[in-house]
Amino acid sequence: MDINNLSENLSNIILDSANKTFNFRPFKGKRKKKKGKQKWFNGNCKFFKRELNNLGSRLQQHPNNHDLKTSYHQLRREYKKLLKDTKKKFITDIIDKLDSLHEDNPKLFWKTINNLKKNTNREENPIPLSEMSNYLKKLYEENNTDLDISKIEIENINNKHLDYAFICKEVRDGIKKLKKNKQPGIDLIYNEFLLYGKDLLLLPIVNLFNRILSSGKFPDAWNLSLQERNMAMESDEVLFLAKASGTVLISSVVLYVAWKKIRCKSPKKDHPRDTVILHQFDRGPYAPSMTPYAIKVETYLRMAKIPYKNEHGFTPSKKGKWPWIEYNGEEIADSEFCIEYLNDKLGIDLDKDFTVKERGIARAFQKMLEENTYWAFVLDRWVYDENWTSCKVMKIPSLTGYFIRRQMKKMAFAHGMGRHNPNEVYHIMELDFKALSNFLGNKKFLLGDKPCQADCSVFGLLSNAYWQSFGTPVESTIKRYENLCYYCQRMKETFWPDWDECITHGNTKEATK
Repeated sequence: MDINNLSENLSNIILDSANKTFNFRPFKGKRKKKKGKQKWFNGNCKFFKRELNNLGSRLQQHPNNHDLKTSYHQLRREYKKLLKDTKKKFITDIIDKLDSLHEDNPKLFWKTINNLKKNTNREENPIPLSEMSNYLKKLYEENNTDLDISKIEIENINNKHLDYAFICKEVRDGIKKLKKNKQPGIDLIYNEFLLYGKDLLLLPIVNLFNRILSSGKFPDAWNLSLQERNMAMESDEVLFLAKASGTVLISSVVLYVAWKKIRCKSPKKDHPRDTVILHQFDRGPYAPSMTPYAIKVETYLRMAKIPYKNEHGFTPSKKGKWPWIEYNGEEIADSEFCIEYLNDKLGIDLDKDFTVKERGIARAFQKMLEENTYWAFVLDRWVYDENWTSCKVMKIPSLTGYFIRRQMKKMAFAHGMGRHNPNEVYHIMELDFKALSNFLGNKKFLLGDKPCQADCSVFGLLSNAYWQSFGTPVESTIKRYENLCYYCQRMKETFWPDWDECITHGNTKEATK
């Protein structure tokens, strides 16, 4: 069978099965469904609800009527029991439909599955992930020009112990993990299908995926660009997820399982004592990091003259955040907690020469930038930039970039900054820069001739805005304030004399530090 047909069957497993099992109509928006709008809420439930409401209204008018109160509570108990039984029956019916799914699906689809069932009795052959990564890169170099899979670098993420392929149990656990915290609405039926139908389809999906990996060819469908507008529309999400040839379901599950294995099985390295191990992403093109918080922590370590060593990679902290540090076997996550921990542990106080009032002012400006300006910066970099400049500069694959953009958009909306339009967001950012510029004046550092701890945070964000905004409105905004630009240069010269060794110069060469 042609590899592209095999890849198409991989997506049709989900799409055809969902269409044959459920009749659903997506609705726009992400509103929460009321109980009366849920699929299992039938006419009998509506009748009981109406009677209960009528009885409740009468009870409000006659609250001292004992017989009326007894009748109301009895009917309320019956109504709750009815809801529980009706919902249970609805789920049972779904499972029954899945049991009879074989008879309703296209012959070609089930022919593919039946052919694969012949090999299900044997154990799945292990595929070392280092070989898988090199294999995918080789396929990419031979057959593709658009998809940059070289940044995946699976074999370089401390995974030498991952010498077996993904098996059904791991994929099942991955599906369970991925379906948590889903929004009700357009993907509700899709999630129900994953919940109740995964056991039926799991083995064919895994076998198909492993078969494609071992086929020697790279499916065209795996080279889909998720940057196109029509594919990113929320109203078509269910159809798009299924059509992406396992790009979303399979790739997400595989990456989740790989991430989990990497986190659990990677052997801990032996580091020298009394040395801070700073875990952060790879070096940035024009500043030491693409995240302000990594520059913040590393600048603090240099300012406090604490011995440290960088560990570049994608191993997350226990909180799932970057950067994070290790110190004599202890792990500390979140940049602010890292600094606070080292201050207490090593007796460091970078603000000892400043008054309580000055410390309070510095803290206020730090939090303004980290909790307000930062989110305007995030929206500018990951949401408003239609050219996906950050993804191109960082060589992030289009699939990864799509999910980063989507996640950042959700987080900014939850914060509140994402609820404004771009003009309002840039206006808020300019007011923040203006306030900082007015306070900084002609001073060398935030509070005067000596740097304070808050300078680390200020420099972390301003350095990204000044050197790594890639021609967006953020760059033009900060360059309107000359003293902020001079401040960035001054911090760079004072604490980063090896700056050129800590950047990739637009990805033209590797950073040596």
